[in-house]
Amino acid sequence: FSLPSATAGWPRVIMAVTDEPGSALPQMLVLEQQTPRSPYLLWYNIRLMPGSTLPEMPATSVGAVPVEPNSLFLKMQPKDVPVAYGDVINQGASSLSSALFDLSKDEFYKQVSESQKSQVANLKTGTITFKHTLGSKNVISLSTSKAGALVAVYMSDTYVIKPKKRGSAVAVSGQEKVLLGADGSTRGVRSVYGDMMLFYVPALSDTAGIRLLGVTQGLVSVRSL
Repeated sequence: FSLPSATAGWPRVIMAVTDEPGSALPQMLVLEQQTPRSPYLLWYNIRLMPGSTLPEMPATSVGAVPVEPNSLFLKMQPKDVPVAYGDVINQGASSLSSALFDLSKDEFYKQVSESQKSQVANLKTGTITFKHTLGSKNVISLSTSKAGALVAVYMSDTYVIKPKKRGSAVAVSGQEKVLLGADGSTRGVRSVYGDMMLFYVPALSDTAGIRLLGVTQGLVSVRSL
């Protein structure tokens, strides 16, 4: 799969799916060229979800029309998708945005939401809060054949853990321990994860829900409060 943007101006975009040898999942590469003489730069490297299927797209020879981050012709403006999706992760069915997403086969949603619930339930000596925001203004979208859009976007996940009582501490492990350089903190810990995500956002008139097609997550920073 390879799809360039159909535009006479700049910036110009290419979305391409590559298939690696072995058992690795295919990845969506999203590249952007800012000016006629500048090189294409890789903005997103997104692992496609197992079993995910891309919507019907224009032919490579034709290209796809770029979609603005604030487009009103889609079920949701592309720039608003991370915050809405994050609210669904935090609130579940009680989120006002839950009906806009198709979560039936979304394993990332299931894993993250269950992990958050588990952390709240198991954290006896501290409190934890979760916040999901738009991590980059460079939201890149190309139109599908049915007036929807493939949306590549960056979501920032911030987890803040604070001890309940003075003199107690919160502990970290794994990669968070390595980045923090300690086992924990008596003041609390702020961890930030970054998610490069690919969504299919249907047209405003479409009855289908917004679907997560792929995600690459990584730990960005850990610091003591």
